[in-house]
Amino acid sequence: MATFDSLLNYLILLVALGATAILLRRIQVIPASAEGVFGRLVTDFAMPALIFASLSTHPVTGIQLMGALLLFGAIAPIMIIAWLIGRTVGLERPALGSLIMVSGFGGTGTLGFAIVQHVFGDDQQMMADAVVMGQFGNLLPALTVGVAVSIVFGRGSEAPVTVRSTLGPMVSSPIFAATVLGIAASFLELKTTLWPLSLIYEYLHIASATLSVFVAFAIGLMLKPIPYRAIALLTAVAVVLKLIVEPVIGWSMTLLVALPDMERQLLILDTALPTGTIAAVVASRYGCDGAIASALVVATLIVSLVLLPATIFFTF
Repeated sequence: MATFDSLLNYLILLVALGATAILLRRIQVIPASAEGVFGRLVTDFAMPALIFASLSTHPVTGIQLMGALLLFGAIAPIMIIAWLIGRTVGLERPALGSLIMVSGFGGTGTLGFAIVQHVFGDDQQMMADAVVMGQFGNLLPALTVGVAVSIVFGRGSEAPVTVRSTLGPMVSSPIFAATVLGIAASFLELKTTLWPLSLIYEYLHIASATLSVFVAFAIGLMLKPIPYRAIALLTAVAVVLKLIVEPVIGWSMTLLVALPDMERQLLILDTALPTGTIAAVVASRYGCDGAIASALVVATLIVSLVLLPATIFFTF
């Protein structure tokens, strides 16, 4: 159970780092406005460095893409179930759109990569697999299917919806650039032990190592008092679907489809992760209820501190 022990230790450290961020904010070492800064450091600095370093040295394989397809195959039915439940209880369209988004898309790009980096150590092949599965199985669908869902249920938003406004932020992001350049560089079979490439990759590895700290601080600064009694039902639905039902679907898929042990573990881990902030951002951007989406993201994060280790314990 080395993986379980490592994951448990990491989550304890994550909580400690998040608590440190809250303390530093309380004593005004970190200003309240810094929440967005740490989020940007994750998405615009640490993650691109990790993604490029991983993909450029390990070409994309069919097994990785199969894992990504299975990951989205676990996400899609959860979104359908969330829609059915929301319709049954009579949710208004903006709230229903937020519930669908939050119940399906996990935080593979932020918390997921940080967990793999810590739990599995300096295993570049594992990280490359995690990047491909997360990017193509979760992030890309969130920015395409998720945008479409948010538009449908968030109608009435004053923000104009165009192909450019939908895909522009994704295409122009450092994460997208790192993914494309990393895949392209993998075909060049770079000699990373030769100078100056060795120096460049050393820089990338140091930058990647900051991911856990930035993720923990971003999460810690995101936590604020929220009146969950007002959305107790939605919270329960999102938590059960995202942290219980989706991992069960992911685990069931590993029994039906023969995957190497590495991809099997990553698929289960990805489906068991709490909701990613990208789900709340996209939902809010296209007119869904951003306040509800953000509250549910925090709720799944808190509950995952218990359910994620339990899932790994019983399925790995």
